[in-house]
Amino acid sequence: MAIKILGGIAKGYNLQTPKGNLIRPTSAVLRRKAFDTYQDWDDWIFIDGCAGTGAMGLEAWSRGAKQIYFVEKHRKVFPILKNNLDKIQTSYGTYLEENAFVSSNQAIENWLIGFKKTYENLNLEEQTMCLLFLDPPYHQKEVYQKVIFKRLIEENWFKGWLWIESDEKKGISSEDLKNQGISFYDFITQGDSFLGVVKITEHQ
Repeated sequence: MAIKILGGIAKGYNLQTPKGNLIRPTSAVLRRKAFDTYQDWDDWIFIDGCAGTGAMGLEAWSRGAKQIYFVEKHRKVFPILKNNLDKIQTSYGTYLEENAFVSSNQAIENWLIGFKKTYENLNLEEQTMCLLFLDPPYHQKEVYQKVIFKRLIEENWFKGWLWIESDEKKGISSEDLKNQGISFYDFITQGDSFLGVVKITEHQ
């Protein structure tokens, strides 16, 4: 199975996916809804927090994001991600190489500890134009808890945006998030799946 980039300079480019059920990519419909709603990616920094194939980060890059961070800890999935990046780099030269940063063997909640230093060296505009896309396996509710509430809100250093993908039945529900103090700036749905947009710069 292949996943296509939906827009931008690499529109139509096919990304490799691993066999079996190692990953659960964001559906093309939900991805299209998100990127049709938010179209201007110039000067943005996009963190693909559980990158898988890299489809979400590459979608943002294709549409103009200036820096992309891909974080994928699964040792069988990471080679697929790296292969996708290498092939696109071959097609688009150094444009991707100079703007993409890849991390393996590290969970997103741990990766953020190191990224905090990089983030604090950004200017205020760059900090507020930084977006973290969080899409762990739906059943791993502890990842949502560690990233959203511990790393971002409790530690209170991140002043950008957060996209939370989950499933109302299989993952952490939107009601659970609201009950824990999350306010959605925007909310995009596809069946039971949703992408909750959170503006961390606002008080949670």
